[in-house]
Amino acid sequence: MAYQLNINIDQAGLSSLYSAGQVVALIGAATSPQMNESFSDEIWVTFQPLEKNIVVWNDSYYIYATTDPTAWPMVMNAQTADPAQPGWLYTFADGFFQGAAPATQNTAYNIANGMQDSAMYFGLARDAAVNDGTPVLAALCSMQVASGKQASLSPSGDISIYVVTAPGTPGPSTSGPALTIAFSSENPTVTVEFDDTTNAFAVVPAGS
Repeated sequence: MAYQLNINIDQAGLSSLYSAGQVVALIGAATSPQMNESFSDEIWVTFQPLEKNIVVWNDSYYIYATTDPTAWPMVMNAQTADPAQPGWLYTFADGFFQGAAPATQNTAYNIANGMQDSAMYFGLARDAAVNDGTPVLAALCSMQVASGKQASLSPSGDISIYVVTAPGTPGPSTSGPALTIAFSSENPTVTVEFDDTTNAFAVVPAGS
């Protein structure tokens, strides 16, 4: 299933964002039965906007491993060679994903940390293409999994959009209010517009 987010920003809004050193940011969403304080939804996509912007993606997810979930963009030290399938358990051992076997959580993406004496961070990643560019694989979420333990991750169709200070911009980091959109097979394409008076996005009603 393909999804598309159209993002419209007028000239006043663009001038405001560029002068503030802010970029557009998208965050996906996921949940886990083993969710703990280490779980985090990650900034999935950031880009410098134009007047008309299009972000496209699909339902293919990869499982990745990282040693540093605080980096932005996320550094994925290893990932599944092909898109992962829900209902299968992917074991990470000897520094790579070694294969899959049927899992008890048959609607989730399942991970086993087979690294001896080494807690790792795992998560889901997904491709996104911005303004007809090359699709880029980026992390959606991360969670620490102890050595010898398993975890399950279930992505949702929700995408949150807001503006945030670009990394490396002088001065304090700032962000605008987030707008969360529920994408689904019944709602695969959404258009939003930016309001520079509120520093936030709003959905444009269909047919407007």
